[in-house]
Amino acid sequence: MPKKQRNVFQRGSTWYIRYELPPSSDGTRKQKMQSCPGLDEDQAKQRLRDIETAIYRNSYVQPSNITVSDYMQQWLDRKESDLSPTTHQKYVYNKKLYIDGKVGRHKLGKLRPVDLQKWIDELCKTLSPKTVRNAHGMLHACLDSAVRMQIIHANPSDMVDLPRYRRPEMRTATNEGMAQLINAVEGTKYDIPVWLILGTGMRRSEALGLKWIDFRLEKRIVDGVEVECGSLIVQRNLVQVKGQLLVKGTKTERPRIIELPQTLVDILMEHREVQRRTHGKLNDWICTDNSGLVVTPESIGKAYTKIKQTYNLTFTLHGLRHTQATELGMAYIPISLISKRLGHSNISTTQNIYTHVTPNSMDGAVQVVDNMLRRAKKKAGETE
Repeated sequence: MPKKQRNVFQRGSTWYIRYELPPSSDGTRKQKMQSCPGLDEDQAKQRLRDIETAIYRNSYVQPSNITVSDYMQQWLDRKESDLSPTTHQKYVYNKKLYIDGKVGRHKLGKLRPVDLQKWIDELCKTLSPKTVRNAHGMLHACLDSAVRMQIIHANPSDMVDLPRYRRPEMRTATNEGMAQLINAVEGTKYDIPVWLILGTGMRRSEALGLKWIDFRLEKRIVDGVEVECGSLIVQRNLVQVKGQLLVKGTKTERPRIIELPQTLVDILMEHREVQRRTHGKLNDWICTDNSGLVVTPESIGKAYTKIKQTYNLTFTLHGLRHTQATELGMAYIPISLISKRLGHSNISTTQNIYTHVTPNSMDGAVQVVDNMLRRAKKKAGETE
């Protein structure tokens, strides 16, 4: 009598499983043997049960020979029309930096959680938790697509341990730092963009995307005196992808109006007159160089890096946005108004980022508690 084949068996230090594939179109059946490196006997048995269950439910997918990198490239090609140009460019960059040559060399159908955990652990040695989590998030979305396409049975990135996210220290600008920056850009094409970011809390791409049609003036009575008040409509972003300038909508896909401080109104009105005198007419864009060309995101980024190094500044260009939010919070401005001014999609985003900016708002609560303790102490003295 022939010896019955075992479906879970060991060769050397590796366990193997054997199972019968679904019948082909002509009704023939075929067995498949699969190695389970890194798994013990119980784990190999569990993998066999999962495969047999999938075959029974007609959801079994044969392992693919395509590599993770090759499939991710196909996925990125499909997603290009759905993603914003800047997001797609970032994904392509992250693929080259964190996927290709690393976990990207694995066969998609044989990718295991243990492979991904080794990849995560290796990235953690040199990258911040946020960067590692972003790289994992991109890969996870790609593998989810492979599951939906029935190329793989399950997403192995669901089972890895990720580093705990720690919000980076938020550095705001000091009065001295702001003064150094203002002096450094005075008379350059970066003068107006810096004033706009500093005076409105806009994102860099929003400030550079402003046109004069977005600048509104109206006369108001302030303390009995008629003054020219201004506002800006934020309704587009100017971004740069592979050196090419692109105009797109705002991050929240809806415009917002920002009331301007009088100092910024005066600066913009003077700048408008300078543009008219220089070019004989008003340019479409607010932020331009002497030849009338719009200031690009890459150029201001590089210029600020040099200024930051020269003056030993501790804050980033984006830190000017944080500076305004912090000042508003410390002045008891409601978080809902700060959120609206910054253009966050919802108030919870503002609360999560700027939980530290309203320490003085607890003064009232502390006073209430102090009054309670004083009453209790007084009452205790009366009953002695």
